Amino acid sequence: MKTGFEWDKNKRDATFADRGLDFEDTIAGFDGRPLLTIVSDRNGEERFVSVVKLAPGLVSIIWAWRGQSRRIISMRRARGNEEREYRKLYS
Repeated sequence: MKTGFEWDKNKRDATFADRGLDFEDTIAGFDGRPLLTIVSDRNGEERFVSVVKLAPGLVSIIWAWRGQSRRIISMRRARGNEEREYRKLYS
């Protein structure tokens, strides 16, 4: 079973400084709460965009599997189209 989370510390720090979002909070996004996940191929790498409601509102978590862990690549506030799709499913 795949479990665990990892990320680049410098990227985490930069995301917190720029957006006020902490990669550490992404762990809660995969705890069973409503989650919309879209496959996003980037440069031949299978990545995922998961839209989930966390403390600041709807956020998008960009991640990929690395071995047994989810590698967090980025985190940002959900875009308009992502928010609409999420609300269509869960509102």
